[in-house]
Amino acid sequence: MTQSRATLIATADDPDSRVAVRGWLETNQGSLRFISDNLGCGCCVDLWDIEGDSAVLASIPSHLLASSAWADGDDD
Repeated sequence: MTQSRATLIATADDPDSRVAVRGWLETNQGSLRFISDNLGCGCCVDLWDIEGDSAVLASIPSHLLASSAWADGDDD
């Protein structure tokens, strides 16, 4: 199993994204090695860094993905 990283994003101006991210996390939490606390402010943006099997992360809808040092492997 190849492990990958991703950063999920949901924004207040897109309430459906919040529902979608929370649903995806709930469905897949057992398949993830790591889920951060919400790294966003919580009022206008929610962000989670996650790590898990590449095949699981490949199921994330592209509009829920954010670029980040974590996801890009630049967090050293």
